[in-house]
Amino acid sequence: MQLKDLKLVSLKSHDYHVLMQQLLAMAIQDILPNKVRHAITSLCFFFNVICSKVIGPAKFNDLENKAAIILCQLEMYFSLSFFDIMVHLIV
Repeated sequence: MQLKDLKLVSLKSHDYHVLMQQLLAMAIQDILPNKVRHAITSLCFFFNVICSKVIGPAKFNDLENKAAIILCQLEMYFSLSFFDIMVHLIV
């Protein structure tokens, strides 16, 4: 993993999982306003739960509700262009 021009390059899929589940919540701790930080931290915890090895069937309804709430919170703080689908070409 290299930090080149303030961009992370040469990451594997596991590296992205670790970033989303563990490091992102700590990295934004003192940088962003509380409401934005809470929404991103909730997203990190959501990814942590859905990537766990065992999820009880009773948790699925709760996770679905939390996903909707997190998306609404993120839409309040980030522009809609942030949520556009991007096509990545592998060369």
